[in-house]
Amino acid sequence: MFKLINENSDLKIGIVTTGNLTDKFNRVLKQLKLAGKLKFERAGQLINSARKEKNKFDIVLVDESHRLQRYYPKGHPATKRHFNKNEPHLNELHMLENVSKGIVLFYDEFQSIRPQDITRNDFNHQAGAYIKYILKQQFRIKNNSISNEEFDGESFVKGIQYALDISNDRDFNPAVFQYKNKDSYFQIVDSISELFDFTMDMEKLHANTTNRVIAGYTKEWKSNPRSRDNKGMDKSLLPYDWEEGINKWRWNSQHERWVELESSKSEIGSIHAIQGADIDYVGVIIGNDITVN
Repeated sequence: MFKLINENSDLKIGIVTTGNLTDKFNRVLKQLKLAGKLKFERAGQLINSARKEKNKFDIVLVDESHRLQRYYPKGHPATKRHFNKNEPHLNELHMLENVSKGIVLFYDEFQSIRPQDITRNDFNHQAGAYIKYILKQQFRIKNNSISNEEFDGESFVKGIQYALDISNDRDFNPAVFQYKNKDSYFQIVDSISELFDFTMDMEKLHANTTNRVIAGYTKEWKSNPRSRDNKGMDKSLLPYDWEEGINKWRWNSQHERWVELESSKSEIGSIHAIQGADIDYVGVIIGNDITVN
């Protein structure tokens, strides 16, 4: 990206990502001294600004493109201003194509999580003519060795997809899921408390690491500060969402920049709070949102 911008100063480039990542990524651009040349925006923001300026981008890069939205009547009004309810078939990918000369999509069909996301079938049909490149490696998982058994990020990703019945590809090293010593990537425990013990232990052993406990939507959001029952209530008095014996926890207190909060160490993060964040050690609660036939 740095090379692309500096060698093509006249190129008009747009970058799209999800709302909870825009602030974080723009701070990175500021550190790279690219803030005046690039800006991460939500799809709707970029579309509206391009329409207002009546100027097309030379290229638009869309991170997390599986989160691009279709028209969804139940969505929040602020997220629908760039949609035309008289043309509900037009989605954000259509709109981005209209305001740019070229698009690069970073897409993972297994990470679409909201009903307003463009459906997998529609996305594949619409992007059918795009040139496809497959990212086979997960670079945020470093290569490791346990008892002389080598494995890497590809084995980790393939193994997770196979375990969740997302893929039938068994070409991975199962050693990545065997707990053998403190350097193992994977371990199964019997309680939420043990997950928090693990993340706290890792913080003590490895300074300057980010370690959190996360879960799918398996519990009601009782601690929602915007709910009618909780309106005006002090945060410390909000009800707990998770209980296990004498231990209690709440869902993430906010979505954006949640992992940067000190309080997040004692909260349970949802997928929206954790998406795109770099985590060193993580405890994952497998709840009844995941079922096995």
